[in-house]
Amino acid sequence: MKELFEFTSTDKNLFIFLGVVAGSVVLYWILQAVALKVVVKLVKRTITKFDDILFNKRFVRRVILLVPTIIINKYVWLTGENAPDVKIFLYVWYTLLSILIVFSAIDAFIELYERHEGLNRKSLKGYLQIIKIVLGFWALVVIAGIFTDQSPWSIITGLSALTAVLMLVFRDTILSFIVNIQINSYDLVEKGDWIEVPAFSADGTVTDISLHTIKVQNGDNTISIIPTYKLMEVGYKNSRRIQELKSRRIKKSVVIDSSSIKSVDDVLMDHLKARPVLKEFLEEFLESDEYKNSNEVDVTNLMLFRHYIRWFLNRQERIRSDLNISARLLQPIESGFPLEIYAFTTETTFAKYEDFQAQLLEHIVASSHYFDIVIFRKTLTGV
Repeated sequence: MKELFEFTSTDKNLFIFLGVVAGSVVLYWILQAVALKVVVKLVKRTITKFDDILFNKRFVRRVILLVPTIIINKYVWLTGENAPDVKIFLYVWYTLLSILIVFSAIDAFIELYERHEGLNRKSLKGYLQIIKIVLGFWALVVIAGIFTDQSPWSIITGLSALTAVLMLVFRDTILSFIVNIQINSYDLVEKGDWIEVPAFSADGTVTDISLHTIKVQNGDNTISIIPTYKLMEVGYKNSRRIQELKSRRIKKSVVIDSSSIKSVDDVLMDHLKARPVLKEFLEEFLESDEYKNSNEVDVTNLMLFRHYIRWFLNRQERIRSDLNISARLLQPIESGFPLEIYAFTTETTFAKYEDFQAQLLEHIVASSHYFDIVIFRKTLTGV
């Protein structure tokens, strides 16, 4: 019975070490409770936002973990002959903790960058994620070196024989990294751009650009996820220029029934002059050089109609008169002559743009009757 209460010096040291470990854990919880309150107060007093974000990314908690780790490492000799093995695990823990602290700082920087209105359109997320991958890979190499008692460089040298396998495993990551460089170097896509990627049924605003994926919120509020490296393969359309110019293109066409096209005679001209809405247009057109020099070519009702559309578009406040405006005839088709209306409007938001475009088209169709122009309409005959 007496032997149960007799301890060797090794046993005493082990118990002391376990007490140090328990005390370090308690100290960690005390430091975390006290330090977090202090840090919160300091963070709220500062003007900068970086410390707020850094605190939210668990940076402080991970730094505090270093204190008990250092204390335990100092007293690891108490484990006696087991000290080398314990130190191996402590070195592994040091490595993992250091990487986690660096990752927290990188995540905080990414969030700060994305919050900055002047910078967040240029995505650095892909580059920083590559840094995280490289650091994570290096940490694994260091840990492997700790367990095998080898230099990290010798391990990397040994891995060079597996280059082909590594290239296959990290193929998507490498391609995505290259595409990220192209996107940022040539300013191809930014956060906030409206892009169309038919291959992925994406048609909306870019909300996030990371190393591996591009997130697009479509017009119907669905989310499309596009692999970054695929963007350059499948092709896409970026509508950013619309926002930069503060103008959006209107490109619509109606088909004119060829049987309704005729030369303008006195009857039609009198009929047009009787319309108050066309009075100003006719006065300007009859004084134009194009009309006065049209002796060799008959003036047709379609010619008048085309000029009226251009005249009408030029007088719309929401049409950019400094950009191209035209009402042109396209290649004839079986159903008639396509008449294309081409202009740019200052309405760039979806609802207002669609409404204004519809109003223009409605007016053009309605005013075609003044010129005896018939818009082609397919009729069904038989059953």
